[in-house]
Amino acid sequence: MKGEYAEPSPEERYTQRQERSKKVLDDFYAWLETVNPSQGTGLAKAVQYARNEKSYLYAFLEDPQIPIDNNLAEKAVKPFVIGRKNRLFSSSPKGADAGATAYSIINTAQANGIDVNHHLPHRRETVATEI
Repeated sequence: MKGEYAEPSPEERYTQRQERSKKVLDDFYAWLETVNPSQGTGLAKAVQYARNEKSYLYAFLEDPQIPIDNNLAEKAVKPFVIGRKNRLFSSSPKGADAGATAYSIINTAQANGIDVNHHLPHRRETVATEI
């Protein structure tokens, strides 16, 4: 479905979601109400999770600004996840905290359209003295 939503206007995106996705969600949650798994099983946990997340999932139908996936968030944390093993062996907790702070600052700046290469040399000097 995502490929079909190649940059439509918010109004078009809203209409498409109402026409295509709403029925899928409605059918899924109607089926989910018929499922009665044994307590404590993985299926019971999955069913409860889906029920708890229903309002958040339906928000996607009502607000065309909500993306259909979380690829941007996944892409933002990927460098942090890849570097996690390296930080496990940091020489100090302060060093690990400094690395996490740097990742956070850089990813937040990039997400807000700030050229980190322009600002990073200055921040690198001031962050080092603040930590």
